[in-house]
Amino acid sequence: MKRYDDALIEFQKAVELEPDNPEYRNSLGVTLHEMKRYDDALTETQKAVELEPNNAEYHNSLGITLHALKRYDEVLIEMQKAVELEPDNPEYRNSLGVTLHNMKRYDEALIEFQKAVELEPDNAEYHNSLGVTLGCIERYDEALDEYHKAIELEPDNAKYHDSLGIILSYMKYYDEALIEFQKAIALEPDNKICRKNYDKIKEICDTQKNKDIQYV
Repeated sequence: MKRYDDALIEFQKAVELEPDNPEYRNSLGVTLHEMKRYDDALTETQKAVELEPNNAEYHNSLGITLHALKRYDEVLIEMQKAVELEPDNPEYRNSLGVTLHNMKRYDEALIEFQKAVELEPDNAEYHNSLGVTLGCIERYDEALDEYHKAIELEPDNAKYHDSLGIILSYMKYYDEALIEFQKAIALEPDNKICRKNYDKIKEICDTQKNKDIQYV
């Protein structure tokens, strides 16, 4: 946290010296956001956008803070503006996709994630985002491909193994799902979500095995 405190002091000084500099306002806003001071961050990112309305980065920063404040309709406006200004920026495409996904507008989210992957095919996070949305619309085989790609790019990311495990469990490939959850837990032993997913599927597997034994 100290590094944020130090950065905060420097950006506050910069804004004090040049209050109409949008870059300094945005940097101060981003720092405040990282410190979870979202209302203060909102003031600064809004000011940055006001000073330079055609800067996609500032709209994206504002959108991220609005998301933290759960003002989702406003988030969408800012993310759409960022993409409008820089349509070939994969980060902004992914951010817009996440916003649309959270609003359950999956078909629209899919378009944005596909574009992000097209623009930056070696970004594991974008493949994972695409996989999540494909899973939500029950296109499981395609989701599987995206998760495998994410893991290929970042094999030590617990979230991607957990995501793959979830899709495998939806497809009733329980043994394979358990393996992925085990990998996720090995990478992040304190991750309660991964542990919960593992326990749930382990119970299903044990129940199924008991039924098989009784049948025999």
